Amino acid sequence: MKKLLLVLILCVTLAMPALAANMKPGKGITVNPARATWNTGFFQEALARRALTDMGYNVKKTKRSAKSHLL
Repeated sequence: MKKLLLVLILCVTLAMPALAANMKPGKGITVNPARATWNTGFFQEALARRALTDMGYNVKKTKRSAKSHLL
């Protein structure tokens, strides 16, 4: 009985990633990203954009802030 239970738990544990692979929590949702005006902000925004896109979100293009007088 214990072996059967262990095999069942192992099968369920191994199947979990396969069940979660097609999950898109952002499907149909559009987001407007913001970006910092300093140099490292561009890289962080690119990473966040890629992650959101991979999760199914529609990510609009980033607009330059009207207050970014330093750029």
